[in-house]
Amino acid sequence: MESYNDEASKCEEAIYEPVTNIAFPYSLSNEMIFVGCGVRSKLFINVYAVGTYIDKTKFKAYYQDQKQQKNDSTTNKHEIIQNGLSNPNAFPRTLRIVTNYSVSSSTLTSGIMDALRPRLKNVISKTEIKSLHTRLMSLNDGVKKLVAGTEVEMKIDGDTMYHRRKNSGDEDDGKHENGPEKIVMIQHKEFCVALCDVYYGTNAVSLDHRNSVIQGIMDTM
Repeated sequence: MESYNDEASKCEEAIYEPVTNIAFPYSLSNEMIFVGCGVRSKLFINVYAVGTYIDKTKFKAYYQDQKQQKNDSTTNKHEIIQNGLSNPNAFPRTLRIVTNYSVSSSTLTSGIMDALRPRLKNVISKTEIKSLHTRLMSLNDGVKKLVAGTEVEMKIDGDTMYHRRKNSGDEDDGKHENGPEKIVMIQHKEFCVALCDVYYGTNAVSLDHRNSVIQGIMDTM
């Protein structure tokens, strides 16, 4: 397998995930700002880098509201941030995933679903979980193989996840990078809660990402 070479995208306005050296811009087109990143590893392979962007204005409003509710000058910042990241209604955030290797789209999607399934099994039915899996697979839009450097963005805002993939394509049929972007949404409360737990919970799939995000948010305050 050949890992993603991010040399071409290097610029001053970027932060680099230290393990994969994949670049993350300081902000996204939706004006969210970068707060942290990490790597998702499986079977000793660094599959993708993942970063988080937040709406800083809405985060500050959430934080001030939490402080006022607790009415305590010694309020634990870490706890407020952790609780907010676990709650998709607290403030909008975007997960940006960049593949480090070429990977089949079904493998990437199934990997995310495998992490979601145990978080969903006690809150929704097996039939509904299966339906969500089918819905996630449909987001691949017929693309079977994602080239190294494929970007997937998942914006979580309340009960809705907005999915966008770019710079992807099947290596075998000439559909290479910079194909048309497509934004698709999944509106499902339990799904969004579980997705937040996958990336920000106690047993997050990338603890270095979660810890980096919490520290990054604290640094912006």
